[in-house]
Amino acid sequence: MNEKETTNAKISNVELGIEDHGFFNFWIHFEYGGLSQSTSILYKIEDIAPMIKMILEVLEKKCWEDLPTTPVRVIHDHSKVYELGNFLKDEWINLETKQRHGTG
Repeated sequence: MNEKETTNAKISNVELGIEDHGFFNFWIHFEYGGLSQSTSILYKIEDIAPMIKMILEVLEKKCWEDLPTTPVRVIHDHSKVYELGNFLKDEWINLETKQRHGTG
């Protein structure tokens, strides 16, 4: 079993798209000082706007295209990113439960 770790990272790229069966998909690509990891998240089309809004709020950005080069914190293991957090504040999004938490 892989152990989760919290790592400082930088968003290197983001992508948006619609997959089969009406699911909206977005990718966030991270760099960890020489290593990289990506996460793909599928949502029903009606659920995607609140999730994108939450990510932009937590990372203090105005638009999706501004995310590349943003420093972030991630909770991840070798195969998966579980949470995405603000680099300076204790504010997180659990990508599985779609919940925001922390002290802000």
